[in-house]
Amino acid sequence: MPNVSHVVCYTPPASLLEYAQRVGRTGRGGHVGSVTTIVGDADSGDALCRVAAAMREARQEVPRWLDGLLLTARAAKPTA
Repeated sequence: MPNVSHVVCYTPPASLLEYAQRVGRTGRGGHVGSVTTIVGDADSGDALCRVAAAMREARQEVPRWLDGLLLTARAAKPTA
């Protein structure tokens, strides 16, 4: 799809590959693109970790609020 400059993901991805495919719709051919992923309290910390990992791999800044959610999710995760 040409000329896509912004993709909105209404659910977090199930995998890094899925996320890369979603965000790969923007910024093709050297153009700048944006992605918005909508997350809520019910979203898995694992899904949010995948989003942050994809951002780091793409050398994008991970927002502080996302790092905060990840810390909260990790702290709430029961230990075996």
